[in-house]
Amino acid sequence: FKMAGKRADAEHPYGHGRVEYISAMVVSGLIILMGFELLRTSFEKTLHPVKIEYSLTVAIVLVISIFVKLYMFAYNRVIGKKIDSKSMLATALDSLSDAFATLAVLVTLLVSKKFNVNIDGIGGMIVAVFILYTGYSSLKDTVSPLLGKAPEPDFVKKITDITSSYKEILGIHDLMVHDYGPGRVFVSLHGEVDGSGNIFEIHDVIDEIENRLRDELGCDAVIHMDPMVVNDAHTDEMKDEAVKLVKTLDERFSIHDFRIIEQPSGNRLIFDVVTPFDCSLSDKEIREKISEIFKNKWGDYKVVLRIDKAL
Repeated sequence: FKMAGKRADAEHPYGHGRVEYISAMVVSGLIILMGFELLRTSFEKTLHPVKIEYSLTVAIVLVISIFVKLYMFAYNRVIGKKIDSKSMLATALDSLSDAFATLAVLVTLLVSKKFNVNIDGIGGMIVAVFILYTGYSSLKDTVSPLLGKAPEPDFVKKITDITSSYKEILGIHDLMVHDYGPGRVFVSLHGEVDGSGNIFEIHDVIDEIENRLRDELGCDAVIHMDPMVVNDAHTDEMKDEAVKLVKTLDERFSIHDFRIIEQPSGNRLIFDVVTPFDCSLSDKEIREKISEIFKNKWGDYKVVLRIDKAL
């Protein structure tokens, strides 16, 4: 936490928040290591059982240990969720793994005393599998932010709701979220505005939105203004037709930044196509197919398009 809380410097201008993800990854690795070690020793005990000596004192200590570890699990989990700490959540899972491992020892003791059956090795292997799964789940959750996982849908919705609540914003797209650790989230997006509006007034609105996103969501936001032609029948008609043509390839496709450039040097249709990540077509295939469709519809226009991915 001390390292993750260090201020930004010349070498790390976005802060040191991702140190927390690295520490959580280390904890997850230790959990997996413990799982493999327990699996190995448990397998050896199934081949070479060791006589178990029951002791009431040991049983009491194990019960107390289980409750302490469960309390540590609950405490770390609550705090981890409250402050959005991957390290605390990983530590919570570590405590839960300890509790199950200790429970396995206790069950083994009781079964050995009552039924005179040694299940130490089998019980250990069952717990080892649980611990390995816990470690894997924790590792997956901590590696994803380092790789640049998609933002939470609820976070995206809050950004969209705040930005779209201003009448000057006609639409938003190209939303990008960069997570550099708790409290160090950077957001960029494009906001469509009326191209005939007062640029100074619109700029003030953009500043206000950026400040609200910082104050309410704790993220640094940069909003790019995209001027759009508004209330033009020719543009609106061609855009509606363009949307229908694009959706013939995939109903999930959508477009934005639609512009018509009509000049003596040549006519152009400029727009972005938003496609899902699981689309079976490659970006090149999409570009070629859409260009062909538009050429058949509007042969006197050159198509200039870019492929975006939907969050």
